[in-house]
Amino acid sequence: MNRKRRFRPLRRLLLLLIIVGLGYGLFSCSRLAYRTLFPELRVQPAVLASAPLLTGRAVVLRDEVVVVAGRAGLLNQLREHGSSVSAGEIMFEIVDANRLAAIDRQLAHEAERMATSQAQSPEVITHLRTQLTAAQAAVRELAARYAHYLRVGDSAKATRAFTELRVAHGKAQASREEYTFAARSQEQYAARRAELQNQRRQAILAVTSPLAGVLNFALDGWENKLRVDDYRALPLATVRQVNRNSSALQNMDALQAGQVVGSIIDPRRVVLLMEASSVALGGAVKLVYGEVVLTASVLSTATNDGPTSGLVALRVMEPPVSLLTTRIAQVSVEPQGETLTEIPLRAVLTRETGDMVYVQAADGELKERTVLVRHRRAGVAVVSGLGALELVVTNPKALLAERRK
Repeated sequence: MNRKRRFRPLRRLLLLLIIVGLGYGLFSCSRLAYRTLFPELRVQPAVLASAPLLTGRAVVLRDEVVVVAGRAGLLNQLREHGSSVSAGEIMFEIVDANRLAAIDRQLAHEAERMATSQAQSPEVITHLRTQLTAAQAAVRELAARYAHYLRVGDSAKATRAFTELRVAHGKAQASREEYTFAARSQEQYAARRAELQNQRRQAILAVTSPLAGVLNFALDGWENKLRVDDYRALPLATVRQVNRNSSALQNMDALQAGQVVGSIIDPRRVVLLMEASSVALGGAVKLVYGEVVLTASVLSTATNDGPTSGLVALRVMEPPVSLLTTRIAQVSVEPQGETLTEIPLRAVLTRETGDMVYVQAADGELKERTVLVRHRRAGVAVVSGLGALELVVTNPKALLAERRK
């Protein structure tokens, strides 16, 4: 009898555990059933958006007219890259360096000859004429001798005579030049100098601007392919191929005939193309470019909800020269005059009339609020139409299901 009574406390403990387990199971099931029938209201405060709506690489589309080198030479820049020019204003020169150096040598020689001729007396000019006559006579005599030796077949004497004839001809030519310079009048010297100056001007080709705009020496080969009005037709693949900014031509760079030297940019028409997905922008946005904050209008926007990217087109108002003359820019885009907040994406309900959320007032009442979803990313919706710290319902679908019962 005593041995059987010893096991009663153990049985009682086991029975107690079973009763507690059954009770907890019933409590959990009832709690789950209650939450299913009457779901718990979940709210979360909206917080100010921590990042711009859109940031990254933008391709610059602009209207420009290219300027081509009419001939080969060296680039002499008279206006700086990025400067404003008027129609008909000289932008740069193309210099034929070899021809210019030869003409400058002739001008220096003319100046020296002119200074010398002013000190020449009539006796000196007569003497120089006599020397020229003698030199020309020597050339005629040697020419006759050379012809004679050729007729008689004396090749050795003909060779010597030909050598002497070349020397005599050179002396006669030098004598002629010396006499000609000495005998010139001041008018003749001035005419010769004017002729050389005209040749010098022809060695320097001045290139004028065809229209008013911004002078651009930074070329990348896209000047005639990326126009402002093409923003709707440009495929995403083409925009992705634009991947570099070219360095500007420098002063005294060598040019080839037909080479594109620069362009004149219309500063009033600039459009940026940015790759994006699931972004909805308003009509006007704030554009941050380096240290500069600009205003832009939205021409087209990527509004798809999936992973596929689209192109956002922004027309920039009053772009700075640094943005005008570049091809790729790093920018950030923020809405103009809107407060953006972040809420869980599951808090947004999409209806035919637009997107909305439930907002909990201070007295606990729930009110519908229309919002504009500007961006969807990683379960977060960036919206306008909510203030910071306003409480939004994060399980609105469960709330709607309860209200329908």
